[in-house]
Amino acid sequence: MADKKIFQTMVNHYDSKAYSKGLASAEELLKTHGDHPESRSFKALILMALKRKEESLAIMKDVLGNPANFKNFTVWHVYGLVYRQNKQYTEAKMAFKQALNLDEAN
Repeated sequence: MADKKIFQTMVNHYDSKAYSKGLASAEELLKTHGDHPESRSFKALILMALKRKEESLAIMKDVLGNPANFKNFTVWHVYGLVYRQNKQYTEAKMAFKQALNLDEAN
């Protein structure tokens, strides 16, 4: 339950553009769940917002390097957001389409 609250706090910090605080929440969560794909994806999104492009893309590539994450709607959605922030609109569109294929309700 505490981890879920930390994750929501991380998302809230991102939404309010408090990126440094969001990154701190991501790091806190990843201390105990270092392989959690949604947390790692959000960390990449926050890093992109902090202009740490290479680090962000490396994390996303690593997350999607695990075939178990191919069916994860959140990972694909965040991947699209990362690409969009990087002005890679074609790649963003493909990632968003994949997210929709996995969960049409979102």
